[in-house]
Amino acid sequence: MKLERVIDILPYLIMVCFYALNYGVFDFNGLYGQDAHIYLQYSEKIAAFLKGGMPPGDYHWPVYYPMFGAILSFVFGGNVLFSLQLVTVISFLGATYFLIRLLRLLFPTAHLSIPLFISLAWCCSPFMLRQSVVVMSDMMSFCFMIGAIYYILTYTQKPSLSSFLLLTIMGCVAVLTRYQMGILLVAPLCYLAWNLVQQKGYKDLFLGILLAILLFVPHFFFKGDGAFSFSENPDLEGWSVMNFFGNQATNERVSYDYPNVIYVCSIFIHVGFFFLGGLLLFFWRKQDIENRKWLLIAVSMMLYLFFFAGIKLQNDRILSAAFPLLIVVFYPAFMRCKAFVLTCLERWEKRYVLTSLFWGLFFGQCLLNRYTVNWYLNLQQMEKGLTERVNVHFPDYQHLVTFGMEGPIYSYTDYQVHQLSEDAVGDIVEPTLLLLNDKMLTDSFKGTVYEERIQDMYARYEVKEIERLAHGWVLYDLRAGDR
Repeated sequence: MKLERVIDILPYLIMVCFYALNYGVFDFNGLYGQDAHIYLQYSEKIAAFLKGGMPPGDYHWPVYYPMFGAILSFVFGGNVLFSLQLVTVISFLGATYFLIRLLRLLFPTAHLSIPLFISLAWCCSPFMLRQSVVVMSDMMSFCFMIGAIYYILTYTQKPSLSSFLLLTIMGCVAVLTRYQMGILLVAPLCYLAWNLVQQKGYKDLFLGILLAILLFVPHFFFKGDGAFSFSENPDLEGWSVMNFFGNQATNERVSYDYPNVIYVCSIFIHVGFFFLGGLLLFFWRKQDIENRKWLLIAVSMMLYLFFFAGIKLQNDRILSAAFPLLIVVFYPAFMRCKAFVLTCLERWEKRYVLTSLFWGLFFGQCLLNRYTVNWYLNLQQMEKGLTERVNVHFPDYQHLVTFGMEGPIYSYTDYQVHQLSEDAVGDIVEPTLLLLNDKMLTDSFKGTVYEERIQDMYARYEVKEIERLAHGWVLYDLRAGDR
């Protein structure tokens, strides 16, 4: 196989190997944290509905990611969990493909350096590799967002109906997978609108609108009255420029280490994204803005960071949405950095210098990934361990009451779970297991409605400790007493 061909497939080979390692060796099924379990639950409800069951109803997020997982599960014998993780993996491969295509559209003279750069900056990014194997909608939204920008730039360069329909599909699915993708697409869509007026592409626009309406049908069908619930988000309602300099969450119970404006700027230098980012900042040049398409992507990224800085929230998952565009913005600086290094080492054979540098950087990124992998593997092991202890005690009880562990209990057992955040304390059927985290009681619940519900529970029932578990979790026996 020629070297050029090996370099072209290297980004995809890294992802395939990483997935095989997680799925085959570490036995990681993609579930970690409450959000992943909620996606699984809703996807299973959609799959049951497609088989003739009850409508799944509304839930907190857009529907396309769990819907894709439910549809794909029919290919894999109804295994919804495997299908959701596979959607994430395929999305990472798709995002990689569109990033390479986008860079080649912006920098047509470059060839082999683009897949090498993508292999280092994207395929070995600790945060991106984590998102490439988990049951989360992030990677699917990245894939369609990058694809939408690629087809927008393709259409403005060479208008065609096929490109317009593809950008419509990509853009709509991106937004209907994660709402914040709409912010990243504002600037490209404005550029597209200006181009449509210049080209008088009204026929393409009309057909694109019809297609967009069809793509929104599943969203309105499944979510019903909650189709516009994202606009009622308290974080959005509290947006303010003054939040740039604040470091408190919306509920004012959590204080962050740095002001929001510093936090959003950390994407440029955080080793969890790309450990060469801080170095590449010194290789940006004023001439980069002469490339209008590069400038458009840079504006899209900065607009998103500006928006995020105004929200009383610091979340790596939300921040990471800007990272695919940062990859594109970093590319010219990366090429200058490479040229600078070769100039400094011009006495050496360039081929060996480049090979040594690439593999040194590659393994450096891999070492950083060790901590990311351990983090989500340990979290999943904790969830499974807690569930196993619940299984030991549950035969003597009818229900389980918990907060913060509803998802794992639902995914790994068939027990009926009462959520402390939703279900009325007076509706609990005895005898019941109570699973709570002592740290949450002292740090997160104090002064909230949850503390009131716990106090109500202690007033109504006799609560006895059964077993102390890992990470502050405790199992209690809850039943009527002499109170």
